[in-house]
Amino acid sequence: MKRRNFIAKSLATASGAFMIPTIVPASVIGKNPPSDKINIGQIGFGRIARSLDTRSMMRRDDVTIVGVSDVDSKRLRDGKAHIEETYNKDKETSQYVDVKMYEDYREMISRPDIDAVVISTPDHWHA
Repeated sequence: MKRRNFIAKSLATASGAFMIPTIVPASVIGKNPPSDKINIGQIGFGRIARSLDTRSMMRRDDVTIVGVSDVDSKRLRDGKAHIEETYNKDKETSQYVDVKMYEDYREMISRPDIDAVVISTPDHWHA
């Protein structure tokens, strides 16, 4: 067997081996696979976050808020409680959402499972 034929057949076999496992019908994974979910971290939990930002995100089925960060410990606890209560009441799901709290936002954004963050800052911090 010539070297070029061997390399061509090896590449064809290897590419076929990689392609076969990736062709999986959607019915195997389900209607909403976990890879279609966006995990959000919320930075700051004051009036804007409570009334606008988190409310609009929690209405979506493809978004889950998994972490909240605030330097004020009262707002941090309030944010966790508000998000968990809203998910467990409004989503009507048996899956419990456990929102992690972070006093330092850098710890939260270093999590590999967080895909995006929403920063809700007061007007004097927008710059």
